[in-house]
Parts: sequence; structure tokens; C-alpha cells
Amino acid sequence: MTAPSPRLGPPVLRVCDDPHMATTLAIDPRLLERAVEVSGERTKTAAVTRAAADLRTTCRRHCVQVGTVDALPARLCLRYDLVMLTAGRDFEQMARFVPLRLRAAS
Repeated sequence: MTAPSPRLGPPVLRVCDDPHMATTLAIDPRLLERAVEVSGERTKTAAVTRAAADLRTTCRRHCVQVGTVDALPARLCLRYDLVMLTAGRDFEQMARFVPLRLRAAS
């Protein structure tokens, strides 16, 4: 689910990045449907994998390992000009090499 930022800025993608559980995403289903449309893939899984692959490759070239579960929300934020709201540090490493905008969860 996306929500407007407090200053009427771009929508925010909320990510829970607790080291004791898998990353939990709240993604508007319309974003996933749109990702399938523009990718040309037949399934959400294929569209997600394709969208995340280029981000993972870019980070890997800079010796930053990114899993698909982290690359997906980051890629969606980049594609739809969203700010990522996260409590984890994994995305900070990514943001060094791609124009990912982050906001720390409090």
C-alpha cells in the first residue's frame, strides 16, 4: 500500500526489514498489474523477476549483494518515483549506486 508523505511529496512504499523475519511488503496491487503490462511477461512472478534483475546486476557490479526480495520494492520505487520507508540498512547500500530515495521509519 502506498501512502502520501507527510509533506505532500511522492507516495511512500512501506517496507518492514526486521532481521528476524522476511521483508514484508505492502504494495498496491495496481502497481504489480502495471508491472506485468509494461514488462510483456505473462505472470506477476516473471515481471517481478525481470524488473529486479537489472537492479541486482547494477549493485553486484559494485560488490553489493541484493536479494530479489529487496530488489523488487527498490525497483518499484525507482520506476514509480516512490520514497521507500524502511527500518533496515540493506537499502542504504543499494542507494549508493542507484537513485533510490529512502526515509527512515521511526
